[in-house]
Amino acid sequence: MNIEELLSIRKSQINIQHHNKPRDNKITIMDVDNSYSLTIEMKNSTAMTFDDTIGLDTYSSSETTVSSYLSIFETQAAKRIRSHRKESV
Repeated sequence: MNIEELLSIRKSQINIQHHNKPRDNKITIMDVDNSYSLTIEMKNSTAMTFDDTIGLDTYSSSETTVSSYLSIFETQAAKRIRSHRKESV
């Protein structure tokens, strides 16, 4: 079986759903020196302790994970720059 056939089979097994409804999730993603990432979910902003405030958190030194987060940052920054340029014209 060649790669095209494998990809075709995999595509039929993937279900992509688009959600237009805004989410209430609050996630902080930190990138350190393009080498590490830390993602923290805030589950309760009114909690009295840090442990009660945060939900899932993930630390990664994986190059793939860190570069994925960097790509998100760069995309968002580019959108903000374009939006700012349109507003100032």
